[in-house]
Amino acid sequence: MVKFTIFTLLVMTLVSGCIVLAWHLLQMLRHEKSLKQDIEDVALKYSTVLEHAPDGLITISSDMTINTINKAAGHILNINVQSAKGKNLLKLINGHKNREQMKQLVNDVRENKAKKTTIIRLKYASS
Repeated sequence: MVKFTIFTLLVMTLVSGCIVLAWHLLQMLRHEKSLKQDIEDVALKYSTVLEHAPDGLITISSDMTINTINKAAGHILNINVQSAKGKNLLKLINGHKNREQMKQLVNDVRENKAKKTTIIRLKYASS
């Protein structure tokens, strides 16, 4: 009878421990879902700002692959915005001199490690 009582207590302790762990897991999953939603909301917010900014804005990876480009930047650089994402920026720039200038500009920005954000405004110059 004592063995059965001890066994029952152990099983009840294990079950209640499992219930507590399951509850904590559920709380963590809910929190993770909330954080993911927050991230998606912020991404949408900045995506909207990027898309509708009057200035030309481009984000590129370390190998010069275009991550994002807005319509103004596409217009200034004469690049098709829809087909530019995922392509190398330098390959889309017309003219060797223009490519070299863009490459030098990006290298200058990369070397400027004192600033976390560098803003370069490209103005459309009509001919």
